[in-house]
Amino acid sequence: MLFHYTATFDDDRLKYHGEVEMPYVRKENIEKDKEYIITECKKQFIRDCERWCVDAKAVSSFECYYYDIEKLSEYKSVSNEVQLMRWQK
Repeated sequence: MLFHYTATFDDDRLKYHGEVEMPYVRKENIEKDKEYIITECKKQFIRDCERWCVDAKAVSSFECYYYDIEKLSEYKSVSNEVQLMRWQK
């Protein structure tokens, strides 16, 4: 399953986005694995900060979420963002 995170930083108007693919986490286990998912998103965030050349300590907000996708037909689906955690200074 694919999980997303976004972060903002002090004195930076951009919103940064990252993703973590967790093939062994299933939708029905998300609540049970919630802390693990959040921890893995935070680890990827630290690695991405190095790649983005930003200081992780300057983070001013961080949120972790996934999309609950409901297939309506062969060519149509609806997705809802489901937030796992949100932090803001």
